[in-house]
This record gives sequence, C-alpha cells and structure tokens, in this order.
Amino acid sequence: MYVEKKKIGKNVYNYLKASFRHKDKVVTKTIAYLGKEPMSEEAIKRKIAKIPKSKIEELKKDFNKEFLNQEQTN
Repeated sequence: MYVEKKKIGKNVYNYLKASFRHKDKVVTKTIAYLGKEPMSEEAIKRKIAKIPKSKIEELKKDFNKEFLNQEQTN
C-alpha cells in the first residue's frame, strides 16, 4: 500500500492505493480518500490506521473475482 498525491487544478488530494500483481501486470486500486493537502504525515498515518483491514481483504477478493471473470470470458 502507498499514498498517492494527485493534483487536480490547484489542489492536491491524498489517496491510499494498493497494487496487485496478476500474471505479468500490476494493477492498482484506490482503497480510500485520505484528504486534501496540506496534511501532515502524522495525520495521514492516523487516517490509514482507521481503515479496517477487512476493507483491504474485501478489495483483494473483488480484484481476484474480477480477473477470474475476465479470463473465463476470453
């Protein structure tokens, strides 16, 4: 997992993202919006700590189902 800072217009927004490897590809998914800059590293860490681990596990399961369905249709 990592924090991505995305600039939209004049503002910068923070997102928590996770990357997954599927065969030869790396796919990233957004887990949560963390907030608008300026944010301290400490504030970002507190927000990440509040995200339930079950949400990350659910994302992984959804990711696997999505790619299994794509493989079956091809």
